[in-house]
Amino acid sequence: MAKRGSGKNGKKTVWTVLAVVSVLILIVCGVSIARQVIQIQQQRQLDGEMSQIARPSQDPSATAAPTATPDPSAAQDPSASPTTAPVAQEIDFDALHEENDEIVAWITLDGTVIDYPILCRPGDDAYYHTHNVKGQEAVAGAIYIQGSYNSTDFSDFHTVIYGHNMRDGSMFAALHKFEDEDFFNEHDTVVIYTPTQRLTYTIFAAYPRDDAHLMRKFDYSSAEGRQAIYDGAIQNGVLDLPKWGVTISADFVQQVADQDPTASLRTYNGPLLLAYTAGDA
Repeated sequence: MAKRGSGKNGKKTVWTVLAVVSVLILIVCGVSIARQVIQIQQQRQLDGEMSQIARPSQDPSATAAPTATPDPSAAQDPSASPTTAPVAQEIDFDALHEENDEIVAWITLDGTVIDYPILCRPGDDAYYHTHNVKGQEAVAGAIYIQGSYNSTDFSDFHTVIYGHNMRDGSMFAALHKFEDEDFFNEHDTVVIYTPTQRLTYTIFAAYPRDDAHLMRKFDYSSAEGRQAIYDGAIQNGVLDLPKWGVTISADFVQQVADQDPTASLRTYNGPLLLAYTAGDA
């Protein structure tokens, strides 16, 4: 015969175990959230430090005059030359390479907080997805390109630049700004600096697409492959996208596909930003 009260004691034990497990789960979640918050704060501090290293204080009279944003009405002329400026006066790559010699470029995006080094680790395309510019594990990772698919001098027909879609608005979260028609129309310039050149890209499309790997999906060695990415833009409604109000001409897409090197900025669950440059600076 079972002892009186043994059933109650059993139920009490179960509830105690459940309570302990719940507390442990809360602690683990709390530690994880706290770690992410700390990492985000550290990342902001690191971003500021890298910006100061990249742009040392100079005599204003020796600094190149800032480049005006191209007139949107002229943005559809792919024969226009990109703006040029002495790279040494803009980004100090010697100083940056003392911090990390895998910094291959610097990117700025008009009207956003995007102002970061671009990194590339030979032999490990995913490294900077989970590591920051210091090589430390970080939720925000870094802005990077994949060396298995793209050259670090941005000479390829299409270069894909990756960055995280951070909730605090950092990294490539700012790409969401281009979901707004007015913002899209008023901000059309991406500048990429390398140790030897400055490339000014004009943004011509922003639209949602799947997470397919763009460098695997299209064969850019053929004219058909180069055209395919723009055909995809048309098929996805870029020519007339009611949600964002983005409109570009089919003739412009064709001209870009035929003539100009391009770059796309990608982030998870965000718009794909396409831009072109008419050549090297």
